Amino acid sequence: MRGYTPMNAGKGLQTCLLAILASLLIAGPVHALTPNDFETQEYRNSTGLWVINASQAYAKGYTGKGITLGVLDTGVNSGHFEFQGKDIVWVPCKGYIYDWVTNGHGSHVAGIMAANRDGADIPGNMHGVAFDANLIAMGTFLDGVHESPMGELIKAVLARPDVKIVNNSWGDSLFFLDALFTAKSNEEKTKTLTELRDVISGYRADSFLENLAQQDKLMVFAAGNAGHRGPSAPASFRSFLPDLDNWISVVALDSTGGRISMASDGKTKVLTDSAIPTYSELAMGAEEYTLAAPGTWINSVDATGGYTELIGTSMAAPYVSGTLGLVQQAFPWMSARQMADTVLSTADRSFNAPKSIISIGEDRVTDSGTGKPITKLEIRLQLVDKGNNYWDRNQTTVAIPSAGTPERTRLETYLRQYYQENETLVYGYYGIKTPDEFIAAFFATEDNPYEITLSDGTLYGTLYGSIQKVPFDQISDRG
Repeated sequence: MRGYTPMNAGKGLQTCLLAILASLLIAGPVHALTPNDFETQEYRNSTGLWVINASQAYAKGYTGKGITLGVLDTGVNSGHFEFQGKDIVWVPCKGYIYDWVTNGHGSHVAGIMAANRDGADIPGNMHGVAFDANLIAMGTFLDGVHESPMGELIKAVLARPDVKIVNNSWGDSLFFLDALFTAKSNEEKTKTLTELRDVISGYRADSFLENLAQQDKLMVFAAGNAGHRGPSAPASFRSFLPDLDNWISVVALDSTGGRISMASDGKTKVLTDSAIPTYSELAMGAEEYTLAAPGTWINSVDATGGYTELIGTSMAAPYVSGTLGLVQQAFPWMSARQMADTVLSTADRSFNAPKSIISIGEDRVTDSGTGKPITKLEIRLQLVDKGNNYWDRNQTTVAIPSAGTPERTRLETYLRQYYQENETLVYGYYGIKTPDEFIAAFFATEDNPYEITLSDGTLYGTLYGSIQKVPFDQISDRG
């Protein structure tokens, strides 16, 4: 095991907004049911289905029927009533007795992907994106002792050519893209690249990367929950291994409390500044293969029975995997790369982006006084510009306003309001108890919070960097 951690918030952006794809809405036969027929209480209890316009695909007949989705996680409790009647292939860790209190993460993830649409009159009853899909569940990341090698677990998927999509709501706490961006010398960059090569070698030793890439599997990864500019490993691997064109990284949205709403035209979604949660990694250096999906306070399966809400990019990734299941049903002839190209090039770019994003970066560092590891927080304000020139995104530095100035007062007022709107998350997740403590932590951040990069309003993850990229739909036909 190499520090694998499930990617939900277990404490307590080229980013296109994931939406049911235009290609699904024009494909297939016309059915008698309408989207409104599917927008039941069960649908609404599923937290994020309305954000991705799932009912439109259901009205076209796409429900995941006949598709099997892979889940590499802590196992799935197939005895839960939300999975009754499904064909679930179970690939457990050998010699391990699963405790669904400890190992409930995978069931929650699987529920977002494929929980039944059963209309049951049960409090919290919800259904998954691809509610008619079956599952192949590979159980690992258990207790730090009983992990199975990746190569052994994925044999079950490799033996199934019909299983093309594998959800990976886990990752290492390694942030190579951020480390390269912030490196102050060539020596630091060289050290980072050496560490990166060692990590990739470890995955190759498990035959994890090459086997999946060669056997036409589309890997969907949670980007991570430590508030960095770019995704963690292995979500970030495609940035360093371009041949991994079957790789997608997913950042989280917060669709609760009106943070995402519909504009007056009934089509355009509007994201407030709180719609990008503080914990989510963004997409610096991974713009071409990143999507955003709901991931905050997502209601799904509690492995011990009933339902529970969790937060994290772990919850965002299965929305993408479930949507891909609908794509596979509609276009069964597509390869993994073709499905990746389809979702990345046809996801929603028309939404109204927030004016700014606040990220709270978490890093494990050594305390200079005690020599013990501690968590260091860095609060960053990242601005989203509305310019349209993808190549004119020069890094801009804005001076930190002096205390007592009107600019400083406006900034402190903004930070105070942000804290009040997000107190449950910021206090519960980071232990920041008051708006004043939040403001003090912001101005104490060593990483200059006003050094920004202009973007085009589509939530490019390089909001804080200077890497030049073009939109995926302008480069997807270049091979």
